[in-house]
Amino acid sequence: MTKKLVNNKIYLIIFILLIIIFMFPSIIHVIQTGKMTDVKFEMTWFYSYPQNQTEAWVNGICYVIIFSLIAFGYFKLVKHQKEIFKNVRQILLVILLVCVLVMFMIPFTSTDVYYYMAVRKSSKCLP
Repeated sequence: MTKKLVNNKIYLIIFILLIIIFMFPSIIHVIQTGKMTDVKFEMTWFYSYPQNQTEAWVNGICYVIIFSLIAFGYFKLVKHQKEIFKNVRQILLVILLVCVLVMFMIPFTSTDVYYYMAVRKSSKCLP
């Protein structure tokens, strides 16, 4: 493997690791409760509602940093995709891996949507 190819593969590894880091609140919730349901708080880095303005700001800054790094990693993957992936199958495997990882993440914006998904209700079923 050439040094350039190794450097480009590192972009893929970092991208996947950033998605896993983004999932930490979900992972901690599953470890603590043993299930994906009964989410009693929005996804935060404090695992509860922020208690003061400082915690709210730190939580927001964490999300901005993680989203920015994931976006940067995504654009690096797109830019170097010919060197990173040998064929379409490898691209599809990475897409599948990312989809599976994100599928097990609790919602980070709207817990009521997750509740309706968890109890299998739609707006048509609600009174």
